[in-house]
Amino acid sequence: MARRADTKRELGANVLTITGQSMPDFWTGVMLLTVFAVLLPVLPASGFTSWSGLILPTVTVAVLQLALISRLVRREMTTALAAPYTTVARSRGVSERTLTWQYGLRNSAVPLVTALGTRFAALLNGVVVVEVVFGWPGVGSLVVRALETRDYPLIQATVLVTATLAILVQLLVDLAYPLFDPRVRLGKAA
Repeated sequence: MARRADTKRELGANVLTITGQSMPDFWTGVMLLTVFAVLLPVLPASGFTSWSGLILPTVTVAVLQLALISRLVRREMTTALAAPYTTVARSRGVSERTLTWQYGLRNSAVPLVTALGTRFAALLNGVVVVEVVFGWPGVGSLVVRALETRDYPLIQATVLVTATLAILVQLLVDLAYPLFDPRVRLGKAA
């Protein structure tokens, strides 16, 4: 999308990503169930009876995440491909493919990894909704049952575990920064 800015293809991709970003997980799940399990009964509506039962919940969770990440990558790549160092590399005869992958994507990696880390907590929230919509047994349905029965210790435990997971993912993201940008160093401040 960044290399084909201001084209009909890029406009169509933007419309798709904005549409995907605008739809909440529960609505996406219900619409996918309606189309692929009721109108065109090609996929199971709920439960895990076969591997095809993974398709609808996975797509439901992935739609919002992919839309957000693809818009971020497009914005960062557009900025990187318009930067002065890219213009200099282009004038030296560097191929567009190399410009995209080595110059553009490498310089877009830090914001992308940051966004992926922060999206992890939102992904956990989306999984809770998807488990309820598709009738999957898991942490989401466990939390819903705990809320219905007012089982406060179980609610506290699930919040503690998911918060710990989110913090660990953020720590791993912060520790991975030097891999993507050599200017970032861990250790003492200057």
